[in-house]
Amino acid sequence: MRNKKIFLLALTAVLLSACSQITHRTVTETQYPELGTLGVYKNYTLQTIAQSKTIMDLEAPLRLMAVQQKVAKRKIFVKKDSLQRKKNDSLLVSLEILDKISLVETLNKDKELVRYLKGGNDFGVVTGVTIHFPETLRSSIARAQELYLVQNKEKTLSIEVRNQNKVAKTIEFGEGKIVSYKASHFCWGTSNGYKVRIMDLVDEGKTCGEDQYKSAKRAERKTEIRF
Repeated sequence: MRNKKIFLLALTAVLLSACSQITHRTVTETQYPELGTLGVYKNYTLQTIAQSKTIMDLEAPLRLMAVQQKVAKRKIFVKKDSLQRKKNDSLLVSLEILDKISLVETLNKDKELVRYLKGGNDFGVVTGVTIHFPETLRSSIARAQELYLVQNKEKTLSIEVRNQNKVAKTIEFGEGKIVSYKASHFCWGTSNGYKVRIMDLVDEGKTCGEDQYKSAKRAERKTEIRF
């Protein structure tokens, strides 16, 4: 009988310890890439790969498009006498690079970067993000006449708010929380001569245009055959 009590006490201690570990387990938040980030971005049925490598360098600002999204909170049924405050809907800001032609030209100007990107088929660039900003910043973006992606210091891109052709505010991505992103992938080909370059950007799952390829090496082989 005494041994049985000792066994039950030991078993209870183990169960309590396990529950304690589960209760205090640390939850790691997902960090999503910012606009203009280059890396490997692939979506599979059971897995999403997001491996950021670097931030592109900008010589000139890139025009952005902003759209506010309303995200409804899940309804929770409570008693009428509950003191719980009513949950309000969240407003998110979706930002997307509008000037894709200038983006392609910017990427092609960085010869070292292009050589690096030619080495893989899965590389992409983040062209859209959805962010939760504080109300003051969200209002600044909503009132803006123009929005641009700019580079104020090395390997750091920011959102520039312009009104009346003047810079009204500069917003850093770290001032909000990115909740989702969209990456575009490269289409390789040649425009004149034999030099392979980035010709276009397409969403994942979309095909490239005529005489353009997702693989830079394949584009180079086609060029060698042609010449």
